[in-house]
Amino acid sequence: MNSNAMHALLERAQADASIEEALRLIFAKMDVDALVRVGADKGCFISRDDAASFIEVAAFASNKELTPEELETVAGGGLIYMSSGTSTTTITSTPPPPPRSPPPPPPGT
Repeated sequence: MNSNAMHALLERAQADASIEEALRLIFAKMDVDALVRVGADKGCFISRDDAASFIEVAAFASNKELTPEELETVAGGGLIYMSSGTSTTTITSTPPPPPRSPPPPPPGT
């Protein structure tokens, strides 16, 4: 998902209450085509696939209540993965930890 155009549209919504209200309605209805139209009207060209992915992730995230452990992780700059079907969102303020080294081979190999 290319988030640059969506990010630009969300920034414009912060400065324009009419865009913000339109986006609230779009997300409430999960209207992918309306999101594409509003984006185009505001000069933010969002593909239908990207709009569908963004709405899916936003709907999932808005319905997900974080556990105390997840809240602590996010507050401490940790990493949380939220997955809904085909989309995965990563919420982070720090880079992920390095991968662990593989376990040693079993004896006799």
